[in-house]
Amino acid sequence: FGGSLQEDPSCEVSTASKWPVAVFSSGIWGSCEMYTQFVRDLASYGMVVIAIEHEDGSGIYAVNSEGETLPYVDPPKDADVRSFRQPNLEKRTQEISAVVKGIKSLASDASSTSLLARVLHQCDCDQLALIGHSLGAAGAWRYLRMVPSCPFRFVLLMDLWPAVLLEQDFSFSPTVDYAIVLSEEWMKNPRFLRGNGKLAANSGKCLAALQSPGTSHQWISETQMIMPSFVLRRMGLMGPGDWSRCYSATVQASAELVMCGLGQRSKATAMQAIEKL
Repeated sequence: FGGSLQEDPSCEVSTASKWPVAVFSSGIWGSCEMYTQFVRDLASYGMVVIAIEHEDGSGIYAVNSEGETLPYVDPPKDADVRSFRQPNLEKRTQEISAVVKGIKSLASDASSTSLLARVLHQCDCDQLALIGHSLGAAGAWRYLRMVPSCPFRFVLLMDLWPAVLLEQDFSFSPTVDYAIVLSEEWMKNPRFLRGNGKLAANSGKCLAALQSPGTSHQWISETQMIMPSFVLRRMGLMGPGDWSRCYSATVQASAELVMCGLGQRSKATAMQAIEKL
């Protein structure tokens, strides 16, 4: 209010166990800001969540390190989606690698006093999870294939967009645990369901594949809060279910999966909690 920004009071350095870190990658026509509530709610379950501001031209808004605004880049008319999006996936692989490097560097630099460094000093940066939505999930999967020495212990793929992946991606078997969560919209799309099914079946590392009934593809983004629900449904941006309940269940299930993947929950405990949702 009044043009002021929220800044929570500083906390004393903890002597207890440190927080795990989750890195979040947004989808096409998204931005890190468009998932603010989702990453805050994930953090409330006991993790530090860092959202990437992608500079690949697939987001609705981004600003690079020089302060330049990077607008969304429209594909040419009749462009092949898979071919057009390959540079996005390549750029995102580089960005995820750079973010991991930056996290580890700041966390290990005891002399750094920036706000982010002070947060990361409280984190266990060997407890890393990667979360992606839509193109962000496809980028996370490509990252796993292209970076053999993956620093992440767990990857959560939410409504992964399979149309942009190559055959090499579908035949790839990751060495880290992962899980898949799909909206009702994605479940009803035969091509998208089939593509995610391939990723779930081609490795013994998939901990779970879940669906969130009654939801649209955008169900974890800020778009669900910008207008009344009846308007969003009429625009095709919100699913038929009770969004608040669907969203809350998705957040809890996502947090349980991340904690399970990082070894902080047993699979039995996490699945029992998810089954109650």
